[in-house]
Amino acid sequence: SVVVTVNPATEPPPANRAPTAAFHFAPTSPLTTDAVMFDAGSSTDPDGDTLTYAWTFETLDPATGIVATRTFPVAGTFSVTLAVDDGRGGVDTETKAVTVTAPANQPPTATFTITPASPVAGEPASFDALGSVDPDGDALTFSWTFENEAPVSGAQVSRVFAQPGTYPVRLTVTDARGASTEFAQHVIVGAQPN
Repeated sequence: SVVVTVNPATEPPPANRAPTAAFHFAPTSPLTTDAVMFDAGSSTDPDGDTLTYAWTFETLDPATGIVATRTFPVAGTFSVTLAVDDGRGGVDTETKAVTVTAPANQPPTATFTITPASPVAGEPASFDALGSVDPDGDALTFSWTFENEAPVSGAQVSRVFAQPGTYPVRLTVTDARGASTEFAQHVIVGAQPN
């Protein structure tokens, strides 16, 4: 008798199916001071393949990994693209826009010191506003008004009072975004010792 062995047809492996890229980010309305976390954990692959993740940020350095964190130093709307790769030729991307805003401007604080602390008529007195600060780190400008004279600018100024008396001094500190604060003080100027 003859035995015939029939081998079952070998089926080709199923075709690779592409992954689906998906990500979210938090906070969703970031400020320029926020670290924004981008999370691709919701990306999927129908074949169960292990995925690799590549991030492209419009104005920042790229990143890899399932999670990336970036801080956007300037306000604006920026595109962020996630590319997922299943290692078998399947690639998918998702792009989202991230709108970044600057924090509300806070006005500077204004203060000054006088040297000597008790000025004398006819002798120079130094006024120093370098203790003034801006909570946002903005550059500051300084404007001084002595009595009814024209304003003088600078963080440090000098003034000679001709006569003894009490003189109003007003300092205006303005930040780079236009917010200003005033600090006023009366300076008591003594007479020259005999």
